[in-house]
Amino acid sequence: MASSRTNPFALAALATAAIPGLDIVGVRLEHEGADYAFAHAKDATGRTWVIRIPRHPAAGAGQEAEVSLLKALINASAGGGLPFEVPRPRGFAAMDGGGRAMVYSQLPGVPLVMELLEPGPGLAASLGRAIASLHLLPTALVAEAGLPVYTPTQYRARLTGEVEEAARTGYVPQRLLDRWKIRLDDDSLWVFEPVLIHGDMAPEHLLEHSGRISAVMDFAGVQVSDPAEDLAPLLAAASEEAAESIMDAYYRRRETLDDPHLEDRAGFLAEVAIVRWLLHGVRHEDQAIIDDARQMLADLEETVETEERELARLAALEAAAEAEARERIEAAQRASEAAAREHQRTTGSLPAVSDGDPSVEGEATPSRGQGVAADAATQVISLDGPERRSVAAEGIDLWGSGAGRGRPTWDDAVRALAAEAGEEPDGETTAQHPVWTAAEPAEPAEPAEPAEAAEPAEAAEAAEAAGEPALTEPPSAAELSAAAMPPPGLDAAAPSLDFGAPVTPAEPDWPVAEPEPAEAVTEVTSFEALVALEEPDVVPPDTATPPEGEAAVPDAGPLTEDLPDFLRDEAEAPDLEQPKRP
Repeated sequence: MASSRTNPFALAALATAAIPGLDIVGVRLEHEGADYAFAHAKDATGRTWVIRIPRHPAAGAGQEAEVSLLKALINASAGGGLPFEVPRPRGFAAMDGGGRAMVYSQLPGVPLVMELLEPGPGLAASLGRAIASLHLLPTALVAEAGLPVYTPTQYRARLTGEVEEAARTGYVPQRLLDRWKIRLDDDSLWVFEPVLIHGDMAPEHLLEHSGRISAVMDFAGVQVSDPAEDLAPLLAAASEEAAESIMDAYYRRRETLDDPHLEDRAGFLAEVAIVRWLLHGVRHEDQAIIDDARQMLADLEETVETEERELARLAALEAAAEAEARERIEAAQRASEAAAREHQRTTGSLPAVSDGDPSVEGEATPSRGQGVAADAATQVISLDGPERRSVAAEGIDLWGSGAGRGRPTWDDAVRALAAEAGEEPDGETTAQHPVWTAAEPAEPAEPAEPAEAAEPAEAAEAAEAAGEPALTEPPSAAELSAAAMPPPGLDAAAPSLDFGAPVTPAEPDWPVAEPEPAEAVTEVTSFEALVALEEPDVVPPDTATPPEGEAAVPDAGPLTEDLPDFLRDEAEAPDLEQPKRP
């Protein structure tokens, strides 16, 4: 289309031809873009009209497809489906060389200035709702109008072709080409639901009035494609806070949207828009457009380089912080292990014994061939702390003669006390006593053949003949053990002991204080005298001749306070208080 048709007289002629009887009193050229030229004409009544003129055949074909779509958009806007006005064509005028100029009444509002857009629930939120409402329209409207429909795969291939064509011009920096290739190769980025989009959502195509988006113009680029295509130019021009308000309103209107990479694709498409501007200049051999696009690409490269340096710096700081945190944790672990080893060294605590698990470092499971008898006590390991000690399950080895030893006898106790006093017991069994040979436990004696138990009736007659009360129940094990226990001071193994003669108990090996007669004590003047009065006389136990045919069982000798309570026999040990040793 010739540029001569954009002079005021030609424009007024086109408006009059489109709307017969229209009295035009003034006309002014407003904008001349790459595809369309726009002019405003005013009639005698003061009404303003818009004249849109296609500048090339492709633009004229796009306008014809747009006209069929506008009928559906007008119906949607009238029914409340769209919160803004759209152009309503009132007439067309044929032009030389083909194509038609379209005339429609001016829409309410003024062009939107993105630099002045403020965040919040006002104009920014209205813009988000307007775009979302357009994306919710049925995609069948586009197919019926004969406009393009792209699947995600086709749309991605289209973008890849545009980037490759721009790379062949030699005007695109390599840093930007590498950056775009990474995004185009990311499969997860290109998963979206295609919707009806405007296709050229530039700020000059948006009108605002009274704090809301009042109208949207120029639907020649409508298609079914990526919704990020409409968001890209607006998010790139708005401030960060205003862009956040736009997206909040957009998501609320499209409440069922599931597209986590929508904003990422919008940022990528804002950069690709420079590529499209460059290709437009190259195709039309417009050096001014080419130079403008190259300057924009240089500015973008500088911005990307700055962002990459900042991201690298933040990544290095994060890595250093993580390394420092790991070092503190490892240092704390080393200190804890060192404290545990020091505690083990100073307290003599045993290391943990594993159940044969070779993965536990520093632990070993003792085998039966390493000094542990088959019937030894089970070792119980506590996992609550670093100190681990074995606990015998069958009893306590008090005499150092090996695990499994039974309770000490009365004679053992006497001999132990004699050893503590520094005196060696008499008798030939001294060398074999476990006190003196603790390292070599004595061999257990073979059990004697049990005697045949007498009938209860015979036992009762024998007891009656001996003058003893008849036993109604068999004696307990404690009574039998007490009856067979020899008195202290006597060697149980001596064969020459004569029970026929009176047995005089051995004199104690420490002096016994003789108590003073009661009448001689007239006054207590000291603590020693008071102790002497309270200490009782030591009376030797009576000896009696045992009945004929029975062995004499002498009474137990004197006990000392140093003897532990558990060594007192339950049946025979007399509970006597003995004089203290000096």
